Amino acid sequence: MRYILGIDIGTSGTKSVLLDENGRVIAVGQQAYDFDTPQPGWAEQDPEVWWNAVKATIRQILSTSRVDPAAIRGIGFSGQMHGPVFLDEAGRSLRPAIIWADQRSGQECRDIYKIMGVEGLHRAVGNPVDSGFMAATMLWIKRHEPETYRKIHTLLLPKDYVKFRLTGRRVTDPSDAGGTSLYDVRQLAWSQEMLAALELSPAMFAEVRPSGEMIGTVTPEAAAATGLQAGTPVVNGGNDQTMGALASGAITPGDVLLMIGTGGTLFTTVDAVVVDPGLRMHTYPHCVPGKWHLLGAILAGGLPLKWFRNLVSPDTPLSYNEMTREAAATPPGADGVIFLPYLAGERTPHMNRAARGVFFGLSHTHTRGHLTRAIMEGVMFAMRDCVELFKELGVRPTRIIAGGGGASSQLWRQIQADILQLPVITAQTPEKSATGAAMIAGVGAGVFASFEDACQRMVTFGEELAPIAANAPRYEEMYQVYRDLYPSLQPHFARMAA
Repeated sequence: MRYILGIDIGTSGTKSVLLDENGRVIAVGQQAYDFDTPQPGWAEQDPEVWWNAVKATIRQILSTSRVDPAAIRGIGFSGQMHGPVFLDEAGRSLRPAIIWADQRSGQECRDIYKIMGVEGLHRAVGNPVDSGFMAATMLWIKRHEPETYRKIHTLLLPKDYVKFRLTGRRVTDPSDAGGTSLYDVRQLAWSQEMLAALELSPAMFAEVRPSGEMIGTVTPEAAAATGLQAGTPVVNGGNDQTMGALASGAITPGDVLLMIGTGGTLFTTVDAVVVDPGLRMHTYPHCVPGKWHLLGAILAGGLPLKWFRNLVSPDTPLSYNEMTREAAATPPGADGVIFLPYLAGERTPHMNRAARGVFFGLSHTHTRGHLTRAIMEGVMFAMRDCVELFKELGVRPTRIIAGGGGASSQLWRQIQADILQLPVITAQTPEKSATGAAMIAGVGAGVFASFEDACQRMVTFGEELAPIAANAPRYEEMYQVYRDLYPSLQPHFARMAA
């Protein structure tokens, strides 16, 4: 039997998954950690934390499974996006990595927009810039830590650092490079225009190789540290979004992967580059060669439900099942309550960190169940904003593949179907990002004949929920009110932020 190993470097922990060639999960290793906040709004992680977690989770897997390390035919990687790791010439980390959640570079973002403009960013990289993205972070480092900047030999992304520790190779892939806002997603190369405009040295940017390519093998030193066999092939992998899509079977146009975790994302595959002229949405290379993906992201998906639960039941928190039962007892549209889920600002389509959450339409007759349902519906209205943008760009979704915590609630899946007016199906694949990393390892190592073969052998689906036609008119009416609220409130968001 042949085995494949997938490793996902997340923000709150590392997960490693060992699969056999038939898609059966043999063992899972997990190690949790947190990120550091040296100052309010900052978010950093020591790359050594990731490496220690990878060593620990691999040893967990080998101990639990008792699989001979020589039977592992490939190792693949998934990882959190955007944040740079700073290496000197000897490969030492110069300072903690500044990860995607970091907010220190707001001024640098504004400066980049002044330098490039929306049109320039559209031309040079095809993507917006936000705090925590490598483009803004590097400008901050250059201004505020010039000594660190002078010592940088190579910039890597989180999963790439772990690959470096395993293989000695300083390599990234197009999907992760695309998330830096320094990579030309059309030409599949670092943007010389962008690097020149920000006066960043091209020499510090890592070599970019295809996602499914074998980029090295486990070194003897890494083998001794992890328990793996020296010489085991290591495959490049990709960002956590594209790895999750691969594990969900979302690699063909028309399928939309909808993930609700703390935030929420909508991922859809396209066969040619599609870039939003207004930069309201992200366009990144896919892990599948010759394809790209559009990514809509909202900053509060499951977060508002957790916030509301803790607010109304601080001492003995309600179960989500109880909250769902109360929401199910209220009609579609929550009797006129609309929720804007901007508790942490918003990304797609507004790109506005100053936006804030709003309950609209409250009266003394509304109950906790009404507000719970309004939250679920409001998150889906935000997701529909992304779907409408897909359509505006000429992309036609045909079904939703639901994932994340939101997929566990049948009520929430039905609300997805009704508001988006698309059938909703669930992918049964566990630990999606790590499993996707294992699948791409199988493609790169020859265990699978193709990406399509990997999906056919690995991905199974649950029941499909169709939209309830009777709910469509009410949700359409509510959605139009929802859409009108943001432009009405936008000036007030800015005043409150000031």
